[in-house]
Amino acid sequence: MKFSFCVISIFWLFAAMHAATADPVPYAQGELLIKLREAPMRSALDEIADTRSQVLNDFVASRNSVIKEPLSEFRSKFTETAKILKLAAPEQSNLDSLKAILEQDPAIEWVTYNYRYATHNSLDYIPNDSLFSDAWWLEVISAPQAWELTHGDSAVVVGVIDTGTDYLHPDLAAN
Repeated sequence: MKFSFCVISIFWLFAAMHAATADPVPYAQGELLIKLREAPMRSALDEIADTRSQVLNDFVASRNSVIKEPLSEFRSKFTETAKILKLAAPEQSNLDSLKAILEQDPAIEWVTYNYRYATHNSLDYIPNDSLFSDAWWLEVISAPQAWELTHGDSAVVVGVIDTGTDYLHPDLAAN
């Protein structure tokens, strides 16, 4: 009886410790992601000079807040990414009310918290390919990260048109 009580007590102790260490908020505190209807105006140094939202401009100017373009490296190829901004502010409580106000602003398309996305450990899925360790290019194209989303579907047919394909190769012969 005492032994089972001790085991149950230890179980609940560890469960409480885990709950205390788990992050209860699924988004980055003090951050909002904002998509403007039009790209922001920029200064001569290519910095954001005006977001085209008076409410957002006033908030940034009046508080110790920073506004950045998190997808700036994609701006030259994907112009829509220039409209997405990240606001970092020291107070979360102000962001909650600011988010509600910005959602009504006609200059803003959408506002959301900067939610965290935890990927699964790519070691959870190990391909059954005996030559996987030799296929260095799979890491280069981020194949393990893609395998976190899907492991494929036998209903999908892939056609390869290439006269250099060895259709007798062990990886292709059965398929």
